[in-house]
Amino acid sequence: MSSGSSYKHAIFGGTFDPVHNGHLLIALHVLEAIDVNKLYVVPAFLPPLKTDRRITNFKTRLRWLELAFEGIDCIEVSPIESQFEGVSYTLLTVQHFSRIHNCNPHLILGADSLTTLERWYKYRELLDSVITTVYPRPGVDIPSELDRLNIAGDIIILSDVPLVEISSSTIRNRSRERLPVNGFVPCSITKEVYNHYR
Repeated sequence: MSSGSSYKHAIFGGTFDPVHNGHLLIALHVLEAIDVNKLYVVPAFLPPLKTDRRITNFKTRLRWLELAFEGIDCIEVSPIESQFEGVSYTLLTVQHFSRIHNCNPHLILGADSLTTLERWYKYRELLDSVITTVYPRPGVDIPSELDRLNIAGDIIILSDVPLVEISSSTIRNRSRERLPVNGFVPCSITKEVYNHYR
């Protein structure tokens, strides 16, 4: 499928347990940096690589995302992975949106995802189906990871992106320790997130 269509769309997936302000910064930067017509924010229904811990239920994570991104043009929170049977494979999500738009999407990946990419379902087929778009993460050497994985072709490395050191695990831990999470998550969900993980 061609990636040369004038329509450009991107997929920003993740567990989002919970969504935080770093996710918003990344999404907004993607809109500005690659000028996409639509950015789909896609929460994983059953994340295949996170079976070692309990995940907040999908409907809650989806609602938090809808509140976090409410009113931002060109961003759509999609529940598509809840419609697949079983675990959430990114390849299926990519194929779904590729069929809709008849072109390859940008797949937004944190540099830390590159370190485990070979464990993803049919990752070579996935890479052949997308424009790999990577945002930096602290401590990850992106060129070295791309060489290790032998990734070539359609690759964009986002520059001038703020290095986001907020993590969902930090927010969960702070809530359990009864520490405030103001500034870590959008104001519209701060109280609910804090109470949920506390």
